Amino acid sequence: MPARQTRPKAKSSESGIAKAKRRADRSGDGADSPWRGRARASEQSYDERRLVILRTAAQLFWRKGYHETSLDEVCDILEITRPTLYYYAYSKQECLADICANAQKEIIDSIRQARRMPGTGLARLQFLLRRYIEVLTTDFGKCLVLVGRRSLQGEHQKELSSRVEVAEREFLGLFDEAIADGSVEVVNRRVVYEAMIGALNWIAHWYKPDGAISQDELAKLHIAAMTKLLKNK
Repeated sequence: MPARQTRPKAKSSESGIAKAKRRADRSGDGADSPWRGRARASEQSYDERRLVILRTAAQLFWRKGYHETSLDEVCDILEITRPTLYYYAYSKQECLADICANAQKEIIDSIRQARRMPGTGLARLQFLLRRYIEVLTTDFGKCLVLVGRRSLQGEHQKELSSRVEVAEREFLGLFDEAIADGSVEVVNRRVVYEAMIGALNWIAHWYKPDGAISQDELAKLHIAAMTKLLKNK
């Protein structure tokens, strides 16, 4: 049996996540493979090629279902062999775990960015709502909501749950800051928080980028509705 190639350690860098998001915002099915043409493949780094694999897998997972998808389909779409795929991702579980981790990292980073911003707590919450919607309308975000919790196992499931707790703690911290400065007025912050998160996560179930509502319109409608909720004693 030939020895397995040593892979560079994948980086969940902010620039890598940004590249994945830009690709996710494009139309198409993720079949724009960097392995088509030797010159083109040499132009992209390990992380960039790995993100193409993850995005292709994410699209298949949320569209078809995790258990109904095989990595052979990823290989067929990108025109690569199984050994090449294994150089970037050993298994479906590894692919799904990294997809969810990337989406969660972007959400957590957005919450922390909002907490550092100047302005009222309400204004910072409105900024966060827009960023949250941007993440949930990407392939990574949709995969996180529709597939991640149900399909990750063992340590991967524990890591996902741990990141959920971090995001919730940071989000509620921002909520408390908004209540403290008087820009948000609610009777029970926990109930309002759960209502907001439920409404936001449901976007992944029904929103289609090529549908009647643009992402910008979607964000404006949600922010307007949730602003009323946040100002209601």
